[in-house]
Amino acid sequence: MKVILTKDIKSIGRKNDVKDVSEGYARNFLFPKGLAEQATASRLNEIEQAEKRRLSERDKHEQQFKKLGGKLKDITLSFARKGDKSGTIFGSISAHDIAQALKEKTQLEVSAKQVELPHALKKAGEHLVGLNLGPGLRPTLKVKIEIV
Repeated sequence: MKVILTKDIKSIGRKNDVKDVSEGYARNFLFPKGLAEQATASRLNEIEQAEKRRLSERDKHEQQFKKLGGKLKDITLSFARKGDKSGTIFGSISAHDIAQALKEKTQLEVSAKQVELPHALKKAGEHLVGLNLGPGLRPTLKVKIEIV
């Protein structure tokens, strides 16, 4: 029996994979737990259309990233935080903060996972932060932290 997985299952496959399993396994285990659904022509078509949309969206983002990749070298993101006299800020600047500031400044949507930050920034001054925008697209930005 052909089924479409609705969740990742370690021993079988990933979400939206079409797998051939025994009827008993599908009816007694996969269907009751909501791990799979029967593969129908309409559902297969929906999955195919969703995959095409996802790929076109990814291509659109890659084009946008390539266009802005060269410009990102010149961008400096500034943050003003309270801190002590030794230059340590109260709190920190996280990858999420950097992604949000980049979106506000350039309208470029990047996730916090794409910001290559080994640890949260806690010291005032200029820091170089890398971005992972895809294969071959790894620009760096300047992040300036000032104490107020």
